[in-house]
Amino acid sequence: MNLIVFSLRAFLLVYVPVVYRSPSYIVVSKPSGVPMHGEDSLLQIVREQEQLGGGSCHLVHRLDTPTSGLVILPTSSESAGKIARGFQNRERDGSDLITKFYVALVSKKPSKKMGTISGTIRKTRGGSYKLTKDSSPPLSRTKFKDLGSTTDGRRIVLMRPLTGLTHQLRVTLKALGSPIIGDERYGGSEAERLMLHATGIIVDECLDVGEKEEVWGKPDFVNEGEWEMIQEESKNKWWYK
Repeated sequence: MNLIVFSLRAFLLVYVPVVYRSPSYIVVSKPSGVPMHGEDSLLQIVREQEQLGGGSCHLVHRLDTPTSGLVILPTSSESAGKIARGFQNRERDGSDLITKFYVALVSKKPSKKMGTISGTIRKTRGGSYKLTKDSSPPLSRTKFKDLGSTTDGRRIVLMRPLTGLTHQLRVTLKALGSPIIGDERYGGSEAERLMLHATGIIVDECLDVGEKEEVWGKPDFVNEGEWEMIQEESKNKWWYK
């Protein structure tokens, strides 16, 4: 009985949309506030929601709890190994086997319009991190572009992380003088949530988990016109050089 009550509680509190299905993996859209680990974690909710067994859905990458957006969940141990290696290769040599895009809202104009920001992420007090200019490992690399103001005066920033370190995008925008709205840890203005969304995942066919696939998901904090602009910008060849 306790298991049934727990399952219903998790299902009724949070619904996690499955936005893409393949024979090797599914892609879900994680709501802001859902943790990756522990009680009522993303994996637990998806397994209950989709009526999947404990070994049929695997976690190979993560988003910060306040970040929303796309997460790829392999549906077999074989595909989990291949996709995990794709993420590991990206960390090691910048491989394009898996490409991710994020959208953030900021209230201050970044100090640069676009570019690649590199540096070392170091842990500071209270579980926070900072981006330093030295080049010792672990090295963080992020491509970004300021897409301009929204209708209410906030600014949209599109980002492609070339590495995947803790709080990487959040501290990168902090270093650019434009912390993410809702990111009070790093000086962002107050909001009902962190305005950071994992908006795109591209899986290359060389990963050997199927044909090349692009999966995109619109953030709930941009309108349709802004979303069209984001998708059009993501086609720019600069992002893939």
